[in-house]
Amino acid sequence: MARGHSSPNPARIAVIGAGFGGLSAAVLLRRRGHSVQVFEARDRVGGRVWSDTLDIEDERVVIERGAEFILGGYDLLREFCATFGLALADSGMSYYVRECPELPGVTTQTLAAFGARAMQAAQRLTRPTSITALLDELDDDPDNRAALQARIEISAAVGADVLDASGILFNVGSAEPARSWRIAGGNQRLAHALAAEIADHITLSCAVTAITTTDEGLTVSTAHGGHRFDYVVVAVPFNLLQQGRLEIDLPAWKLAALSRLVQGNAAKLHLPLRTSPPTSAVMSARDRFWTWTANDGDAKVSPILNCFGGHLDFLNKLQVERGPDTWAQRARELRPDLEFGDTGATLTAWHVDPWARGAYANHAPGFSPADADALTTPVGNIFFAGEYTDPDNIGLMEGALRSGRRAAEQIDHAAAARG
Repeated sequence: MARGHSSPNPARIAVIGAGFGGLSAAVLLRRRGHSVQVFEARDRVGGRVWSDTLDIEDERVVIERGAEFILGGYDLLREFCATFGLALADSGMSYYVRECPELPGVTTQTLAAFGARAMQAAQRLTRPTSITALLDELDDDPDNRAALQARIEISAAVGADVLDASGILFNVGSAEPARSWRIAGGNQRLAHALAAEIADHITLSCAVTAITTTDEGLTVSTAHGGHRFDYVVVAVPFNLLQQGRLEIDLPAWKLAALSRLVQGNAAKLHLPLRTSPPTSAVMSARDRFWTWTANDGDAKVSPILNCFGGHLDFLNKLQVERGPDTWAQRARELRPDLEFGDTGATLTAWHVDPWARGAYANHAPGFSPADADALTTPVGNIFFAGEYTDPDNIGLMEGALRSGRRAAEQIDHAAAARG
């Protein structure tokens, strides 16, 4: 949807959620001349993309409390960044390659080789199979198996027994080195840039409670009353739909497709360091979290240890809901090579966030192309965006942006067909 080509039939459109999916849909629809209003429950834009700053040793350091790594294939994200003049910063380390000191017999090379075997086996699958079942069929060193399963469960943020082996391995199972980036100054800068283009059409701190269909169109209900629109884009995490946090009369076929998604649960921890270390990536297979140090926008390694933990059972063992102390101690034990500062840790737990209730989605065993189609199919004039609706980029910032573009194109075509 190019800028400057106005729709012949402008419509009134509500967008629920100002994350990457909702913002990309709203901006692209606005560029086509539609009337757009974005409703966001939080007091900020970005959703699960949230950049923050810490003052460490008289230095202001940017941290990503949500989505962080930009990988190969993030074409739409790069396109938006070019449009808004946002630079990408090379992290100086690979998202995919992680040392595992708790399993000294496992090297990055042996893990990469076993991961490649697992992906080859996944390509030969002819029936719904979980990651656990796939790994059970592969005859390999138990430590390699433990390391790969931990690697997958950390990044997918859920247990291997409920993950579809046919797709997830290719997103999080690779252990081959590849470059990774972040937006210099924080990934949330893209959300701010998108929002600035439609600043007069965003209402923050305004939760939508229901969407109802009437003879006159759609009514979007908030604490401030009802608002009428021709179309609505729902761009909230999928589990909020499942939990009924947003009341919509969804048909059985939509609910069935949603039921074949798995909710990932994750948290992030940031620990200040006294000095800037080399780049690194080290994971704990025992506690299902990984740690890294990375370059900032000035090609200098930030004096901070970043930690990401996935899988709710292990987050509970780290006592995340009680605060950062247990996890911080485990991170210090895992990384004796670093000199930690005296200031406190910063903890972000997405599974207790009221407007996320989790991190991102994954496919359950048996998820099919028909389910993928059902997730992107509108219900009347209600359309759906969010990373969970993009089967090839599920769980990723790129998937969220692409889902917004797809929803915008669907509505633009529907509005044109109204005549």
